[in-house]
Amino acid sequence: MRKGKMIKVVIFTILILLLVGGVTYKFLSMQQEIAVLSNQVQNYEGIGESQQLVTAYTLAVDVKSGESVKQEHLVPYDIPLELANNIVNYSENLENLVYKVNTNTGTILTKDIISDEILSNTARYLDVVTDIQPIGIEENDYVDVRINLPFGDDYLIMTHKKVVQVNGGVLKLLVDERDILAHSSMVSDRYYYSGMQVYVTSYAEAGTQSGLENYYPISEYAISSMLVNPNIDINETQSNQMIEQRKLFEESLKLTLEEDNRANTPAEKAKLVENGKRVLESKIQQGHQYRQRLIDEAAKEAAKNNR
Repeated sequence: MRKGKMIKVVIFTILILLLVGGVTYKFLSMQQEIAVLSNQVQNYEGIGESQQLVTAYTLAVDVKSGESVKQEHLVPYDIPLELANNIVNYSENLENLVYKVNTNTGTILTKDIISDEILSNTARYLDVVTDIQPIGIEENDYVDVRINLPFGDDYLIMTHKKVVQVNGGVLKLLVDERDILAHSSMVSDRYYYSGMQVYVTSYAEAGTQSGLENYYPISEYAISSMLVNPNIDINETQSNQMIEQRKLFEESLKLTLEEDNRANTPAEKAKLVENGKRVLESKIQQGHQYRQRLIDEAAKEAAKNNR
């Protein structure tokens, strides 16, 4: 009996010693880490003119993948040159750069986070009226513009386009010359064939994802415009392939015209498209009004805060 009690006392004592030893070791380890960090801080604070410094950046705001880099996003600070490997420094040109990934406030700006956004000479802004948009779409998102046909066919019109403004159902996109002609063809199709919907899909990580290949077959009129447009590189072989694809596209839509009792004469087609463009103009005007309301509300809020 007494022997059993002794064993319990010994075990209890060993456990106490292990616990105290573990706490002591943890405390000493923490003290050692603090000492190392303190030494690093002292070394940094003691940097003099003999050690060269460079100006790096941290982010002052959260940023989205695909968003353009702006000076107001950045807070400069000095670091030793030997620690500046892969850091984006103050001397580098930040124009035409975008963030590859969603990045949080306080992150050090490195070359892994950003990429070049080179604008072509034909880059322009274009207002695109959509029937369906992703929920929560915002400026600086990237989207594909697609058209859905009455019987479920789906075509990609524009790919990897930056959203510059969201004006209700109208998106202001950054586009090129080919996109403008594809959009013109799409508008005509949209109002000539019934039951079509124009919609956009957004990218998960626009800064790292590239665009897809467009496969919407533009009209022969748009193809003809491409051939005479000096800003678009296209040869006769390519144009012939595009014409064949367009014929298949129109063949698939004949049933739509027959069910709607729509005539196929050029004059009647032109009338349908003309009426559709009036609808389009009305929707773009609504987009202007939407944008103006946002501007007026922002001005009122600013005036209220300045009182």
